[in-house]
Amino acid sequence: MSEYIFKLPDLGEGTVEAEIAEWMVKVGDSVAEEDPVCAMLTDKAAVELTAPVSGRIVRVAGEAGDMVQVGSPLIVFETESDATAAAEEPETAAAPVAEPVCESTPPPEAAPRPGKVQTSPSIRARARAAGIDLIGVPGSGPRGRILKKDFENFLAAGATPGAAHPPTAPATGKRTGTEEIKVIGLRRKIAERMAQAVREIPHFTYVEEIDVTALEALRGHLNEKKAEKEPKLTPLAFLGMALVRVLRDFPQCNAH
Repeated sequence: MSEYIFKLPDLGEGTVEAEIAEWMVKVGDSVAEEDPVCAMLTDKAAVELTAPVSGRIVRVAGEAGDMVQVGSPLIVFETESDATAAAEEPETAAAPVAEPVCESTPPPEAAPRPGKVQTSPSIRARARAAGIDLIGVPGSGPRGRILKKDFENFLAAGATPGAAHPPTAPATGKRTGTEEIKVIGLRRKIAERMAQAVREIPHFTYVEEIDVTALEALRGHLNEKKAEKEPKLTPLAFLGMALVRVLRDFPQCNAH
């Protein structure tokens, strides 16, 4: 046996890291080449990665929400070495040659592994929103993978939220603790930008009271002279006119 290290590829121009959005496999699973293994999030898109080789998964880079650098190990596979395969070849060659048969049947398509659903992140999101358990959705893709048309046909057949995941244990009135949910994807970016704004942008409040009684009287007088179809003047028009005149004397305030 030998190990194959699958490193995170460059998922887009200028991309230096990506976030783990979802694992479709776990340590100990055996996968075939081209089986989907995980979904990665970049600043531009969500990308689904497939296994480059067939083998058993022995290590993964982290959990959903963790960041992985481009070129860093993402998954380690345990594969059969070339020496093992070469050692098995003589035995295969020495085996007696079977007589050809007239009828040949194609090998049966691999059935999906029990309790494991192969599909894309977008279909998983739609299923969660509709309250549907994907285990009950028949898949027509490789290894029982649920394709978009499979999910849409399942909905068109009259699927109801009754096929949702079984409910958890009933509440007993006692709090069992706090459940921590990682902030990933777009919500993570929003949180990072908000935290950055608080750290780097000065926050202050300035209050100035001004008597605008005469201004309001002038605005009302001018609005009375306007025709019915003409737009009415608002305080913003007078504030804009005042700023245009004042900023000529204070150009530094007109920088932004």
